[in-house]
Amino acid sequence: HGDRVKKAEENASASEPTVEATAAPKAEEKPAAEAKVTAPGAKGEPAKTEEKPGAVPAMEANEAKEEGAPAAPKPEEKPAPEPAAEAKAKAAEAKEEAPMGNKNTAVEPAAETKAAAPEVKAEATARASEVASKASEEAAKPSEAAQKAGGEAAKLGKATKEDKTIAMKVTPCGKQRTSHGVEVPPAKWGMTSSQLRDVVLHQYGGVFKNDAGMNARTFVERHVKQDFTDGRSIAVSCNDDAPQAVELMVSHCWDEPMGTFLRNVLIVTEERCTVGMFICFLSLYQGTFMEINAQVTQGKNNIHEGCFAEVLESVRLCGGTMFVVSNDAVLKDGLYSRLWCTWEVYCAVNNNVNICMHPLTSSEVHLFGEKGKAGFNSSIGRCGHPSRPPSDDEVAIRAAIEKGIGWSAIDENICRASQYAQAGYIACNMGRLGCRGVELLLAAVSEDAVPMMYVSLKGNGIAVRGAEALANGIATNTSLSRLMLTNNNIGDEGTKALANAIATNTSLNLLYLENNNIGDEGAKALANALETNTSMESLGLNNNNIGDEGAKALGSAVAASTSLRILQMQNNHIGDEGAKALATTIAINTSLFALYLEYNNIGDKGAKALANGLATNTNPRLTYLYLQNNNIGDEGAKALRAKKRTELMLSV
Repeated sequence: HGDRVKKAEENASASEPTVEATAAPKAEEKPAAEAKVTAPGAKGEPAKTEEKPGAVPAMEANEAKEEGAPAAPKPEEKPAPEPAAEAKAKAAEAKEEAPMGNKNTAVEPAAETKAAAPEVKAEATARASEVASKASEEAAKPSEAAQKAGGEAAKLGKATKEDKTIAMKVTPCGKQRTSHGVEVPPAKWGMTSSQLRDVVLHQYGGVFKNDAGMNARTFVERHVKQDFTDGRSIAVSCNDDAPQAVELMVSHCWDEPMGTFLRNVLIVTEERCTVGMFICFLSLYQGTFMEINAQVTQGKNNIHEGCFAEVLESVRLCGGTMFVVSNDAVLKDGLYSRLWCTWEVYCAVNNNVNICMHPLTSSEVHLFGEKGKAGFNSSIGRCGHPSRPPSDDEVAIRAAIEKGIGWSAIDENICRASQYAQAGYIACNMGRLGCRGVELLLAAVSEDAVPMMYVSLKGNGIAVRGAEALANGIATNTSLSRLMLTNNNIGDEGTKALANAIATNTSLNLLYLENNNIGDEGAKALANALETNTSMESLGLNNNNIGDEGAKALGSAVAASTSLRILQMQNNHIGDEGAKALATTIAINTSLFALYLEYNNIGDKGAKALANGLATNTNPRLTYLYLQNNNIGDEGAKALRAKKRTELMLSV
């Protein structure tokens, strides 16, 4: 038996050379391509995500090629084991398995072994082919390292088509989660101006300084996406234990330099440092396209129910404001060439949300571009780059407008919201800048050399400190012509500061100080300024606390003025003595066009004094005298009517 086996082995060895089986080499590992995410699909920016998995299985090779993924390398082919070697292995196996000394199971003679060689050769060839095929398939599969390197791109690739929510770090309905797992809706994605300053500016201020041109888009790609990766936005991360309700919304595009943009935001929000504000790229988690889209849509197909609709509703319920912050990067086409910005201002108007254009970027060219309001057509606005096909955001916005009120109504709403849009007009009405905001504003005006022709800061609560800052800014200004500070609580001290600046200013011709708690001392300070000022044409002092003493001082100054045309003193505390002083003004002044004295305490004596002033008046310009809602009886009214000229519009 042993001789036969030995003979078979010798014959097999003689027929073919021995070949050692070599394992198929591993395919060269390719790192998965990074998921390239463009600017989020919010606020009028491109919403494209190109996810390019790394090496993909052979069955998906064509799809991977179309997506730009690198094809899996082919394994290096090695020759299959030769049939003679296989026969030798079979013989050795037979030698081991054959029971020694059992005649009934004796092995076949060597000649029979040779006869079986063709069958063995065919079987060996088939097995070699199978081994090579499996090696090729294994080589085409991505390695564990490649899958890990692929990260989010591999997770969101073809392999997870059945359940794309697995890799999302926000909920399928677009809610963010705190570190404790609590879901946070858009209405609580706010952050305060203090956090904006202490977190964003403190952490990245050096970056903005070194790269002055870095815009929001670049900032998001280079820093936000790298530093905030757990599914929470910067805003939610800052308020993890107590998410901040949104009371202020900042409407802007992504092209402004970050340093300038953050400075401008702080100007209009610094005074309310504890109020939550919504800035899209800081409030939305900047993750994958799917995560951003889920947040923007809130898992709904109706744009009226998405993220920004919820945020604006929160602003409305809180009595807050939407600040519109444009920038110099959009001067050619204007902010409202961005369809998201158009949609936001329309929704704010439609929902009675207070809109405040930023005082430094509210010119007509900032908002409407070089063509201005006359050439404005919101229907040409785009979400994303004009050369690219419309994004899902753009399609949804256009459908909502065209099925709703239409483009012409949109244009009308935007123009109404932008009524102060003109060059040199610094307007921030009802924005509550506060004294600190005014200081920042004037510093920015000086830094950027912004022409300051019209300043309207109604309802900002600038108080004494803000008035003093403004006074310093306008004392030597030669371009300012209108200053409107209604409802700011500047008081007598703030008025004195402004009066000192007005006394030497030669360009200011309109000053509105209604509802500022100004008393007689403030009125006297203004009277002193009018004695030297030669440019003032309109002075508004309605709804203050000016009494007879203040009226006497103002009356004396106005009598000698040759420029003042309109004096408004409605709803003060002027009585008969004050009216007598103003009667002298009427008799002497040659420039006054209208005098408003409604809602005071003037009685018949004061009315008769005013009538005597009218009788001796030689000023043909005096056209309006308003005296409604005083204490004037029939006797005083009769005296006034008897002395008035035909052309005078008298209202008693």
